[in-house]
Amino acid sequence: MKTIYLAKAELNLLNTNTGVTNPVFLDMFDGSIFVGLLSALPITGKDGWEGARELYSPATATSYLLGVKPPQIITGAYYPVQANRNLFSNPSLVDTPLGVSGMATEYQGQIAFPVASLAWGNVLGLVFYLVSRDINRITPLFTVPFTQPVSIGVDDKLTILNTESTRVRAIELIKKNTL
Repeated sequence: MKTIYLAKAELNLLNTNTGVTNPVFLDMFDGSIFVGLLSALPITGKDGWEGARELYSPATATSYLLGVKPPQIITGAYYPVQANRNLFSNPSLVDTPLGVSGMATEYQGQIAFPVASLAWGNVLGLVFYLVSRDINRITPLFTVPFTQPVSIGVDDKLTILNTESTRVRAIELIKKNTL
C-alpha cells in the first residue's frame, strides 16, 4: 500500500517547481531505501501508514515518524535491510481478478534479515522506507502485507527469496477512466 508521503513526492514529478522544495521528493534521489518488518499493518482507509509499526520502533516519535525506527538502532539483532534501487522493476500495468487494473512494482532481489537473538513475534509484512542522507528524515514509501503472519523465534532467520513466486510485489489498484 502506497503511503501519502510517496504519493505527494510522485506528484512533484509533474511540477518540479514544487519538487525542489519538497524534502521527500529530493530524498528520492539522494536518500537510501530500507526494508523493515512490520509488527502492525496500516489502518485501512487512512494515509497508508497510520497504525503501522516496524519491529521495535519507539513508542513516541521525536524527529522520526511514529512507528519507524532509525535503521542504525539494533534490538534483538533486528535491523532493517538496505534495498538496492537498481533491483526495483519499472512499474507495469497488470489486470487483477477484481475487474480493475493495477500498477505493479517488484523488488527483484533477495531480502535477508539477520538471525533473531530474541523472539521477534508475529511479523505481518514489510515496509519500504526512505532515509535522508543526514538521517534526519525517515519516510515510509509503501507497505506489503504477508499473505499470512510469520512467527519469528530465537535463532530464526527470515529471507524473502528472489523467485517468480516469492519476490516482493506491490500492486496499486487504479480505476479505469474513459472519456
